[in-house]
Amino acid sequence: MKAGLLLTVAGVGLMSGSLGAAYGLYMSRSLGAPTSPATEVHAAAVPTGVKAATPVRELKPIVVNLAQPQNAWVRLEASLVFDPAAAPPSDVVVPQIEGDFAAFLRTLSAHQLEGAAGLQMLRQELEERAQTRSKGSVRSVIIQTLVIQ
Repeated sequence: MKAGLLLTVAGVGLMSGSLGAAYGLYMSRSLGAPTSPATEVHAAAVPTGVKAATPVRELKPIVVNLAQPQNAWVRLEASLVFDPAAAPPSDVVVPQIEGDFAAFLRTLSAHQLEGAAGLQMLRQELEERAQTRSKGSVRSVIIQTLVIQ
């Protein structure tokens, strides 16, 4: 009786291992060649609907204190997506945009940044400020990291 149970368990284990290996082989062939990590990061950094040739400029991390509570700090890492049809961004405009972002973040409270609505409001405000400063050459702002401490 023990030998029959042992043979049954071994058979089920062998069958499930074989099916798992076959499924893994099938999935690896259907997915195609693996991509390098650098390609995956680049593809993830560009939002949907933005062409790969679109100029993207990463900003320096911005760390400022919030208006309320006064001991709260915020760190923002963001990138600017420029319109490819517009003139290339000058080296003067990007630091000015960073300064505008820092000045705006200092006026906010932690409560205003809570939840999805707060994040959406922040992104819209940053986009509006960047578009105004760049005279319309910024298409959108990508918020990569937002930490409140």
